[in-house]
Amino acid sequence: MVINVVTVGMLMTNCYIAMDEKTKDAIVIDPGARAEKIIAAINDMGANVKYIVFTHAHYDHIMAAHEVLEATGAKVAIHKDDAYLLKKEEVTKFGRYTTANYVEVTPDVIFEDGDKIQVGELIFDVINTPGHSNGSICIVCEDVIFAGDTL
Repeated sequence: MVINVVTVGMLMTNCYIAMDEKTKDAIVIDPGARAEKIIAAINDMGANVKYIVFTHAHYDHIMAAHEVLEATGAKVAIHKDDAYLLKKEEVTKFGRYTTANYVEVTPDVIFEDGDKIQVGELIFDVINTPGHSNGSICIVCEDVIFAGDTL
């Protein structure tokens, strides 16, 4: 697995591009801001993005999703308990200054604890880790855990 970390936005959120080296299939985890930076990293890797996955739906993890989705045609995936937070009226509760330009994305995949997602030959395990939000998840693949804001 090849992992590219793209740090984005005012809160310096880590967006991850995790790619199967053999097939070039990839997931983008937490595209929080600076879509152009994320898309450039995807293109530099030669990645074929299959999924955009959110560890949770706070604005600093989702704001660039619509642009990454538009550029890749990927499926959007989120835990069932955070899916409603993708609605514009929920996102803008964080303050219109930072979220006014949010464009809603609709999830294609709704996770539950214990689900798996396959990308190329990689298998990602979904672990619900409520606390930061009810639908916070950690995503585990091989010896790597993508934890979002879970401590």
